[in-house]
Amino acid sequence: MRKKLGRLKQKWQEHIETDPSGWSFFCYCVKYCIVKLYRQLGDLYLLGKIPTTPNQVTVAVRLTGGLGDTVIHRRFLEQIAARCPDCNFIIFCAVVKQGRWVFENAPYVKGVFPLIMFSDYRIRHADIILHLNTFAFFDEEHCHFGKILKQAPALLEMFSSCREKRKMWDCFIEKHPSLDGAFARQAVLQGFNRYNFISHLLGIPTPGPVLDLRVNQKRASELSKRFRSYITLNTGFDSYFIIAGKTATKCYPQEHWERLVVLLKEKYPGLGIVQVGNKIGKHIAGVDTDLAGKTHLDECAGILKNSRLHIDIEGGLVHICAALGTQCVTLFGPTSEEYFRYPHNINLRDDQCIACWWSTESWMMRCPRKYPRAECMYRLLPEKIMDAVSRVLGGAVP
Repeated sequence: MRKKLGRLKQKWQEHIETDPSGWSFFCYCVKYCIVKLYRQLGDLYLLGKIPTTPNQVTVAVRLTGGLGDTVIHRRFLEQIAARCPDCNFIIFCAVVKQGRWVFENAPYVKGVFPLIMFSDYRIRHADIILHLNTFAFFDEEHCHFGKILKQAPALLEMFSSCREKRKMWDCFIEKHPSLDGAFARQAVLQGFNRYNFISHLLGIPTPGPVLDLRVNQKRASELSKRFRSYITLNTGFDSYFIIAGKTATKCYPQEHWERLVVLLKEKYPGLGIVQVGNKIGKHIAGVDTDLAGKTHLDECAGILKNSRLHIDIEGGLVHICAALGTQCVTLFGPTSEEYFRYPHNINLRDDQCIACWWSTESWMMRCPRKYPRAECMYRLLPEKIMDAVSRVLGGAVP
């Protein structure tokens, strides 16, 4: 509810700047409600069409988090599905459009639906409930053990593993996400990170980063006609996280982005610089093409797949790049570099600050150390990023 109120406040501020009477905001609200109702009715219809069979175990999966979390969770579900071929998975997530794209090429997934439909479905249809967020755990109140033992015994092994191993982490699970920062520090000390901890809980091998995501090459083909090679930048952050201000503490400063583009142009004059991401991202002066908010996810994935290098803060597009095999220079501020980093990327952070991810409830809006700006990101100078870029691209780009 708080996120929805935050989004409503943001829209009110946008509309009132151009129409002080409030009429355009009222029209927006009416249209939003109509579209939302239409989509909900359509989803209810599709959900009712999913068959339940006696020889298949139906697993309802409740996913929370943004685009990056959804990509990460698909990796774990690939491992689970491979061990449980007689299971059908029904996904419930916050942003359905993103979820349907991420799971489009996953044959074990029979549908992706809004979180609001989860509570009713799990009681009436699901044989077992799996919750995936920072953690993984099963709902013990709604579990048809006899059917699962017969059709998918491997799933019960994961159930038992999770039940036993989560005991030492229960204090963090019960306070999720408020204690996620403290959990991450403890997990790193024990050799875990975002990509192997859930595997540890479930007792399954840690999945690799590569995924079969649907890619649309149309925009990438257009760029290849303009540039012999290009890199991509993203200034935005996941729209799932609603904040009151204009930018988030994890975002790289706008003036640093602009300085970085100047440095890139000086050293690599023939290199195309393409801005991607969602419409939250601010335009960077000097980029050759700004496609932020102008592409669908599959088109953006096509652009990233063909990029020589992607530069971004820790977020959804970095996880998509990992799934597609594109190397990133990833900029870490409040979020934990040790917990979220991919070893094949170049991961940069300011060593004067420790990760303050979820050290306060407002960490994404205000620096927990009371600085007027996120100093950890300001101290990460463009020259340091250029050194990282040079390690990847070398002295010249053909």
